[in-house]
Amino acid sequence: LQASTPLDEVSEYFQNATGYHILEVRGRAAGGTFAFDEVREQIREALAIEMRRSTAMEAAKGHESEVRDAVSLEDAAAALRWTVETAGPFTRRQFVAGLGRDTEAIGASFGLPPGQVAGPFDAGESIVYLRVDERTDANPEMFVAVREQLRSQMRPQAGQENVNQWLQGLRDNATIVDRRDRLNSEAAAL
Repeated sequence: LQASTPLDEVSEYFQNATGYHILEVRGRAAGGTFAFDEVREQIREALAIEMRRSTAMEAAKGHESEVRDAVSLEDAAAALRWTVETAGPFTRRQFVAGLGRDTEAIGASFGLPPGQVAGPFDAGESIVYLRVDERTDANPEMFVAVREQLRSQMRPQAGQENVNQWLQGLRDNATIVDRRDRLNSEAAAL
């Protein structure tokens, strides 16, 4: 929405990776910078989180040789008194308990060969070592089988997007002449 959008104006719906959205202008704040006192606690918390993450990463890197030399990830975790957690099947875009969403750990899990232990990786709320036990590769034959179904699902969305762009183009280039006063006077004369 633009800065000139009136209060209580509701946007057209739009879609992004997280879903469908509609926005309403509920208020405005003056542009500029915040006073330090207004953001002090937010800055303090952000710095504390970054410091904890950095300290945890350094501590995890300090145990790299122990993890690498262990017979298994479970043995290394037992020796270091760490916990081992298992994540079920997931895709790149999903939130995964213990690994987060769109984290370094998620990316590494798709590049790591099955059975190999690697790390440490940033997982958002934690630092992890990973072992991929099993991977299901994409199945091109299955994609070909459902391609038409996917196209039929996506066609209405693409069509709606084209209509929205066309309407927005009309709005942007329209010349509007307000003649309601003439209509009102003609209606009053009847």
